[in-house]
Amino acid sequence: MTYWIFVFATALISGLFFYTAIRKAAVPVTAFEVFGAVQVVMLFGYALSRFSILLEERLQNGFWSPIGEWLNPQFHWYGAVLGVAVVWFCLLFIGYRNRQNVQVFFGVLAQTACIIFFFGKLGCFADGHGGCIGGPTQLAWGVTYSWGDAASAVPLHPAQLYSALGVLLLFLLLRFKIGVMWSTAAFFLLHSLTEFWLEFLKPMPRLFLGSLSLAHVTYLAVFVVGAVGAMTMVWQRKNLPQISPN
Repeated sequence: MTYWIFVFATALISGLFFYTAIRKAAVPVTAFEVFGAVQVVMLFGYALSRFSILLEERLQNGFWSPIGEWLNPQFHWYGAVLGVAVVWFCLLFIGYRNRQNVQVFFGVLAQTACIIFFFGKLGCFADGHGGCIGGPTQLAWGVTYSWGDAASAVPLHPAQLYSALGVLLLFLLLRFKIGVMWSTAAFFLLHSLTEFWLEFLKPMPRLFLGSLSLAHVTYLAVFVVGAVGAMTMVWQRKNLPQISPN
């Protein structure tokens, strides 16, 4: 129940922020176009998220789960991030007719994603979700969970709170320093680096090189997409008029 309260709060706050930020950026798109774009982003995010879970199970168990598992609502955050990154990069790379609108739209979406991640991670912590917990720690702020499927008698890293703090700081950086035009590239670069290192604190299956999880590999892919996308934007910049940074 606690988790769904956070889901509702996330949807409300992020939706209001996205709407007002898009209006402030004066992107000349209709409500239908915004709705369609958001649905495409969500579809790719969900598809990559579900595939990451099925791939992880395949690497661990040696076989693919039944096709019906695609409809399971469980998801990995990192898979969703990679899905959105792929959509963003494709729209930049294929020479979409209005690159400025694409960059502004996804810049606002990146800032909105920080809000979604912030409340989402707090929800995972409050719900005691086992998929987001950290490993054992002797630090004073280690959490002994007595709730959810993360229940443990051993103090654990509150990895969800680390992530929440990271995206909160990233939101402030994107919103007030970097600006909307470069927010997407900065989000993928900085968020992937932060989460890559946090993954070492989590008891995830080490499937690659003895110390890397599927999340590590995915965040490396997100970083590469962000870096190449940023270079593409620099190359295209001479053809883009200047806009307000926020």
